[in-house]
Amino acid sequence: MTHGDAGLALARDAIGGLLTEFAWRVDNGAGSSVAALFTPDATVETPHFTLQGRAEIDRWFTQRSARGDRLSRHYWSNLRLTPDGDGYLAEANVMTAVGVPPAPQKGATLVLGHSTDKVMLTADGWRFCSRRLTVTFEGTLTDGGHAP
Repeated sequence: MTHGDAGLALARDAIGGLLTEFAWRVDNGAGSSVAALFTPDATVETPHFTLQGRAEIDRWFTQRSARGDRLSRHYWSNLRLTPDGDGYLAEANVMTAVGVPPAPQKGATLVLGHSTDKVMLTADGWRFCSRRLTVTFEGTLTDGGHAP
């Protein structure tokens, strides 16, 4: 894989799109389609759970969406790419707000951290080989809507 300036710019746009698509699917009840964004042997690691393989990723996100017992909004910024073998290591600052329906939500949990993702270009487009979330800050939004 060529990692020249033009290739890096194209990869940055496409990988940013992958991060955004993941967030949209999780946040909008499309959990049954999240696993399609991963390679068959991909992993997901968070402080709260670890998933191994596309089948387990599919079960987790499909069940999460089907329950309908939580609202979330995922955001990412400051994407940094480093060539890594046949793909890239994609690092970003991330923020997630999680609460229970109905919206608007008071008392939601706010999580800020860092994601480290191994991504590669496949026949189906860019896919996650692994996603790892490191939490830096976690707290609850107060009734006034301000983080503690």
